[in-house]
Amino acid sequence: MQQLTGLIQSHEVYIENIFPQGHGFGVTTGGESVFFDPIFVRKHGVEEGLMETYVVVANAPDKRDRTPWRAVGVKPMNGSTAEPIPVQASVKKVPAPDEVDRLVLDVMGDTHENVQDDAWSCGELAYELELDSQTVSNSLHRLFAQGKLVKNITHQRPGLSSRGSFIRWSIDVGAFFPPSKEVLELEKTIAED
Repeated sequence: MQQLTGLIQSHEVYIENIFPQGHGFGVTTGGESVFFDPIFVRKHGVEEGLMETYVVVANAPDKRDRTPWRAVGVKPMNGSTAEPIPVQASVKKVPAPDEVDRLVLDVMGDTHENVQDDAWSCGELAYELELDSQTVSNSLHRLFAQGKLVKNITHQRPGLSSRGSFIRWSIDVGAFFPPSKEVLELEKTIAED
């Protein structure tokens, strides 16, 4: 416990930015940056412009130079003597791998009027299922290896990287190839008859 001295503190923090991906950054009254992970932001309703007292811990060593703190709890307001609410209380139990696979297939199996909605990124699925992206990524790769999913890898430009810039997943390749105008017109005439 002696090693934690000074690593866990509470600071009054002004929330500067919440990004579309769910994470955010704030600044302490002393001018130091604080990171808010997406689970914490969602669980505690963190919004831009808020000023609250948060329980923070020292950020990862490789990130401390730019952002020394990471929020892990909210300090109770109105003189309450209750303990701070740690972020760990907000983390859901991760389902078993076969359950995650079933959830992924259920979401991807829902049909949409817009064909492009049938291709999903890992982040979109993670958000939809309220699971972390690593758990969903593992599921997508398992299902792909089993032949239950297809993937489309898009490279942003040649020579940028040997890895794809964007990966989309679907149950079949139709999601990656929108129908031609002729097919759409044929479907329209069939529907009118």
